[in-house]
Amino acid sequence: MNNRKGSSVSTTRKGAACVKKVQVTDRFKKMMLEAHRAQKIVLAMRANDLSLWTKKEQDEFRKIFGFDGNEIVDDVYSSPSITKGMEKKKAKDLMKDGIRRLQLLCNSLSIDNFNNLTDCGNYYAKVSETQTIALDISKYSTTLKIDIGQKFVNAPLYGIDSQACTLCHELSHFVRYVGEVDAGGMSTDDITGNKKPREIAIKMRDKKDPQLFLNSYNIEMYFEKSPS
Repeated sequence: MNNRKGSSVSTTRKGAACVKKVQVTDRFKKMMLEAHRAQKIVLAMRANDLSLWTKKEQDEFRKIFGFDGNEIVDDVYSSPSITKGMEKKKAKDLMKDGIRRLQLLCNSLSIDNFNNLTDCGNYYAKVSETQTIALDISKYSTTLKIDIGQKFVNAPLYGIDSQACTLCHELSHFVRYVGEVDAGGMSTDDITGNKKPREIAIKMRDKKDPQLFLNSYNIEMYFEKSPS
């Protein structure tokens, strides 16, 4: 956040795109193993929250998104016959289904899916969101790529602007593709403007903007949770 994420179309928000891939070192491998493990933990915690769904979880959901879990919102998808479709869904169910898909993505990844671009500045991570279109889930592990930039290195493991929520942010960009199975990401975009992305996300929450669940920065805020 704070103009730190790369866009979902493999360009950076500030400065030129970095294209120089450097060697995967032991240091990079250790960092990504820890970050990937943290992402799995955060996704599992949020999946559990949506399963428990007591007043505590409901209130936190409303505080983060501005929407009640039972309010109807739009969920976006692509399919063999539809480039961009919309379906109505409860906000809670949108996030529950989205987390299921993010967990499938996350569990398919290994160190080989992360490109080491940490010699570059001005972004933390970026993806090309179309990688999941018509891609069989059995090929996620050999096909999907996530570029890791220099700013990722000094990010905390959990919390705001963390490595864990950054990875969740990036996976949410992948297109949700409904073929034989409902898989992929959450088809989110980076909604930006004249203000910092987090300020825009908060404004969207306060206004109950219907596009909120399609903004990667709003989705990211749900994954800023840390283990207790």
